[in-house]
Amino acid sequence: MARLRRPESFEDVRAEGLFRTTTVPQILAERGAIFIQGIPGLLGSGGFRPEKIPTKQEVLEAGSRIFAATSSAEYVDVFLSHRWGSTRWAKYLALCLYLNLTAAAVCSVASWVLATGTMIIWAHGVANLGGNLLLLPIVVYLPVAVFLLVFFFGQHVVHRFRPMSIWLDRACIHQTDHEFKRRQIQALPVFVARSSSMLVLWDDEYFQRLWCQLELATFARHGGAQQVQFLPLELSPWLISDLLLNLLVTTGFNLLVNLVPPSIFTSSKSLSDSAFGPLVTVAVIIVLVGTLLGIAAAIPWTIACRAKLRSHTLMLEQMACFDCRAAECAVESDRLLVEQQVQHFFRTDRYEKEVVLQLSSSTRTDEYPQTANLSEVRPWRSSSESEDTEMSSTVFDSAAYFQTDERALDAFNSYIRGPLRSAVMESVGDPLHVPYSMCLVASLPMIFYSATDILQCDAECVSDNGLESFWNYVPRPCLAG
Repeated sequence: MARLRRPESFEDVRAEGLFRTTTVPQILAERGAIFIQGIPGLLGSGGFRPEKIPTKQEVLEAGSRIFAATSSAEYVDVFLSHRWGSTRWAKYLALCLYLNLTAAAVCSVASWVLATGTMIIWAHGVANLGGNLLLLPIVVYLPVAVFLLVFFFGQHVVHRFRPMSIWLDRACIHQTDHEFKRRQIQALPVFVARSSSMLVLWDDEYFQRLWCQLELATFARHGGAQQVQFLPLELSPWLISDLLLNLLVTTGFNLLVNLVPPSIFTSSKSLSDSAFGPLVTVAVIIVLVGTLLGIAAAIPWTIACRAKLRSHTLMLEQMACFDCRAAECAVESDRLLVEQQVQHFFRTDRYEKEVVLQLSSSTRTDEYPQTANLSEVRPWRSSSESEDTEMSSTVFDSAAYFQTDERALDAFNSYIRGPLRSAVMESVGDPLHVPYSMCLVASLPMIFYSATDILQCDAECVSDNGLESFWNYVPRPCLAG
């Protein structure tokens, strides 16, 4: 097999139609069917039923349909790096988080404001909504439903306003035309060089895969550490589960508030004889109820948080102890080929300055059999076969042996342990860190319920609290909360 093509040959690669790109809606179509391993994934993303036993013609047609949905490009916004062994749903949720989270939060808050305003107008005033049973469904459930709807399906709208091109192996490498596929694989260094950023869908075994390491080595040359974003697959399930648990707690609290007799809140007997006695009583009841509901939700919440904490800690530990020599490799010849490429990128006599500086983010690569997890390139193999075995039979027919440059491999290890890990820490923080914006998203049901908690006080409620108007009542739940 001829040597891999250099990035400088882009014009020739483009003229041959080898450089392709796909879109977000195409990747997430059929709930991420393109991530299903083996022939079922090829069929599902190609428009056939994944569970059927296909004919050879159907497999060929599925591969052609997938490739036909892509388009020629001069560059790609995101190069998607992932391990085929991780589950389809985990990748689907991770991409929904990466692509739709901001739009989902904005649409949800907008619908909350709109729903609250509509309810006030419909009731002819804020003070007339007390006791309305539609408050919780419209002011809380509806915005949360909007969030989930946009989170899972918002890419169809978001893509129209902010189109994003993505390089994904199964879509952009022809799956059934083996000669064309061979030529595309030869041009993989060109694809990587023309990518603006790399998104790594990280799982526990990502750093153990030989070809995933090679992808990072390639992008280190052409993109730099600051353009690599790690997204742990556990993060999206944690966010969704926390959101739903908060919604459950909100529902339980609302039921208790509506079932508990109002006399408990307005009784002359209170925990304190001062003027603030009733307020103290209400505050204590709210704390007790909230504690009981929190205990009920603590078990599933703890499970989700432990999974998130474990995966985040493991990711940083793997990067801190990274050693490319320890990668799993089904075919030993593949290890030689990968090490040869890494040595070419990080050889000390060529990049001595970068190594001395611990391979700063300016370190880049030059020539690379970037495989982009091409474990699914051969549709004729079963999903149980090793992805490394598939790569060895597809990418390289022969390779010349040369002496291992241990310093180059150590330089690659230093790059992962140093600049790349630092960039990841700046992006996602330490294991105990959760971005404030994500905490707010997880707490949206509680935020939305704050309006319901205030608006459900009717004229009788205001009178029982010894107040003259609804607006005098508003500070009370705010202070009690």
